[in-house]
Amino acid sequence: MAGLHTKGKTYQARASNIEKYSKKRFRPQDQLSNTADPLVELIEHAVRPLPLGDPMPEADFLLLVTEEDSRIENMLHHQPVGMLATQARSPIGIGPICKILCGRCARRYSRARRSNVRCWEIARDLGSRIIEAVEAAGVKTVVTAYAPVGPVATRLAQSRPRLKDAGIALHQIRRDYDSLAWPHTTKGFFALKKKIPQIPRDLGLAG
Repeated sequence: MAGLHTKGKTYQARASNIEKYSKKRFRPQDQLSNTADPLVELIEHAVRPLPLGDPMPEADFLLLVTEEDSRIENMLHHQPVGMLATQARSPIGIGPICKILCGRCARRYSRARRSNVRCWEIARDLGSRIIEAVEAAGVKTVVTAYAPVGPVATRLAQSRPRLKDAGIALHQIRRDYDSLAWPHTTKGFFALKKKIPQIPRDLGLAG
């Protein structure tokens, strides 16, 4: 098991839990270690406030859809130019299942937007592909879902200076429920759990 929130804490497997959650199919006998040393990262990561999301642009834009949020159109209230891109999430490339899902998502966008939405399998230079697509579409703005960390966030951060030099604005928009929930995820799940009843009310979803 891996605990991602509490530094220095180990989550040790217990035979009783394995038996319970495997519906009594498995109960290890003398197979589990009684001790587990925590893995401690040597780098200290400073606590930072959640950055503000970019505002929605008023001008026409190109929609960049990534695997971070393949339903980003739910956040939009007008028709953008459609485009779908997927990032290489592994140094050995994208597997066949990921390619199939990417193609299905592209076709869904094409039907919904009545435009040709292409599936990209980007490994490195996302900036060049965006610039080409923006020039072909005749717009100067790209909208995509906010990615906090990971391959998509890295590709976007690497592309932003080049897009700026080309006169292209990149807007990373974030869902309201992420903006409300994420500030409570600094000390593990239970701190967020206490806020769950209030979050739907803040979103206007609770009666």
